[in-house]
Amino acid sequence: MEDFSKFASQRSKLFEDVENLDNLGSAKKRMMTVDSHNNDHAGILAPNRTEKMEPNSKKAKSDKNEGLKNYVKQKDAKDMFDIREILTKAIGGEELIRGMTSGLLSAKSRKKVVATLVSFLIEKYGKYPKSHVKLAMAKAVVNQFSALDNDDGDGYEAWFTKADISDSKHDANGYLEQRLRNVRRRDPEMKLTKKDTKKGDKSSESSSLMSSVPVIEIDEDSESSTSSRVLWLKNNKEPRKQVQEFMQKTVHVRAAFIRDHTLPEIIAEYPRLLDTEGMVDQDFRTLFPGICDRLFMKWPQYAKKVILYAEHQVDWQRVLKITDPEKDEKKLSVALQVLPLLFPAGTKCDGVGKKKKKLKATLAEAMQSFVQCVQIGTNLPEFLAKVSQTQPFILIIGENRRNPEQQFVIVERMAMPASSLIKAVDLCFKVFYVLDLNYPWESNNVWDFIQKNIYGLGEGKGRLRSTPSVLALKNFVSCSAETSNEM
Repeated sequence: MEDFSKFASQRSKLFEDVENLDNLGSAKKRMMTVDSHNNDHAGILAPNRTEKMEPNSKKAKSDKNEGLKNYVKQKDAKDMFDIREILTKAIGGEELIRGMTSGLLSAKSRKKVVATLVSFLIEKYGKYPKSHVKLAMAKAVVNQFSALDNDDGDGYEAWFTKADISDSKHDANGYLEQRLRNVRRRDPEMKLTKKDTKKGDKSSESSSLMSSVPVIEIDEDSESSTSSRVLWLKNNKEPRKQVQEFMQKTVHVRAAFIRDHTLPEIIAEYPRLLDTEGMVDQDFRTLFPGICDRLFMKWPQYAKKVILYAEHQVDWQRVLKITDPEKDEKKLSVALQVLPLLFPAGTKCDGVGKKKKKLKATLAEAMQSFVQCVQIGTNLPEFLAKVSQTQPFILIIGENRRNPEQQFVIVERMAMPASSLIKAVDLCFKVFYVLDLNYPWESNNVWDFIQKNIYGLGEGKGRLRSTPSVLALKNFVSCSAETSNEM
């Protein structure tokens, strides 16, 4: 009887603590004591573990969410969601699974996969699932289908990337997030959140590249010598060896000048930069050492994968009006021109205030802003006089895109010759960096892919965060899994 009185007293004290929220910690300790006592006295009244105690609904909800977060952290993502089982229940699920296993999902199949997974999320967690839940599903996708991952282990970012709360420009992104937003927008009963109604694509804003180049302090003697070299370069094209030497010795001064001047002013001050072959390459190699030759090193391995990937995404042969080339050197050229077909055409905001509107480029505009093709016999001076695009682009002259006979990089209505299309793309990319120019907004995703996944410049002129389609192609071309290598 003494034991029963002691137990009843402890139980009464416990619920008093919970109700008053004075000392939840001590209440939990007492609960453990009561449980222990209960085990020793079977048949005596004990607390009901299924009883709901809601001293504060807001606090209870917070504890529930925190518990789910801890659950996700402790439980492996691949165990939390069985992606294969979810897809099996969908119409045509087996075909979707085969595509996921090979890494060669067509655009249509990928949309079905995303729709199925998001439907599952909404059914289980509602239309606003927490970030840790979406992240767990994204990681489960690449954990269970390794061909969709990459060698860096961050392939899940194509499916979901968390928002950066320290930077409003870094909203959540990925296939799952985009689908959820579309579902919410189409639901008339749901109010759009502030995040859903943001106008424009802030991730497409460019950041200054040359600001990452260190400023070199120059003493008076060096400054005098530098001024002499700059003056000599403005008035001389020969001898070439001396041009190359003086350009090398003025590279950091030129980088500092480029930060604060317009393109016409830069060309007037340093004309040899564009009209002397090799000078852009020399500046880039000095300012960004170790990455100058990466396109030539990586593209031979990437080109075949890009073409294979494109075959499951779009009828690229019809769009480009060419057939799949048999020779490897032709594949290098064709694969580069396929890139604009694999990503959404660019968008930008035009106007201000109430007149501000979002513009979206067409596929033709995206292709033209990257590589333009004109027929043999085109008068080049006349063509240059009519150029309206302000950012650099590539021009090829030939019967078709498969067999170009001449290649140029067009900058400020000047034509810089290149020996091949891959060299023209390499040169054009370096022009953007050396002259600190923005990418054409129409083909921003193409250059973003080249910047981050070929040259390895994560922070640069392109998007602050790559689009899911760019990340998906990155995962496929860089994944070393056997499924993506079987070609």
